[in-house]
Amino acid sequence: MSRILSFLLTTVVVEAGSGWGRCPTAPVVGDFDQSAYTGVWYEIKYDKYFYWGGEMKCVTATYSESGNENWPIKVENRSYDDSKNKTGGITGKAKFDSDGRGKVKFWFFPQGSYEVLASDYTSYAVVWRCDHFFWGIWHTK
Repeated sequence: MSRILSFLLTTVVVEAGSGWGRCPTAPVVGDFDQSAYTGVWYEIKYDKYFYWGGEMKCVTATYSESGNENWPIKVENRSYDDSKNKTGGITGKAKFDSDGRGKVKFWFFPQGSYEVLASDYTSYAVVWRCDHFFWGIWHTK
């Protein structure tokens, strides 16, 4: 069955940006089932201000069990760049707590937040991220 991963699904409620202070607390899914979340997810919507969206199409995120105790989920993000007529991707790792609050790490990039706000584990997921910098003085979401 197709899975849909929607980054920042409702731009009316959440909009990408930055600001002063620490990140607000988002209501996560709770009782998160990491194993059920594994599989291929398809992006259908992201916030228009999400800076690395660009001309990407056919965006997928594949989550699988890695066997690593510290980072138990392998992440493979893939997409097609219309402006360059080529496919690309990046592989990383993730970990979640029992409520759905996670961390994701790609290559040399600092680890970032990855919070599952809602999911039925088979057909949709709504994901949000917000990271604070400089001891909570500044944040991006």
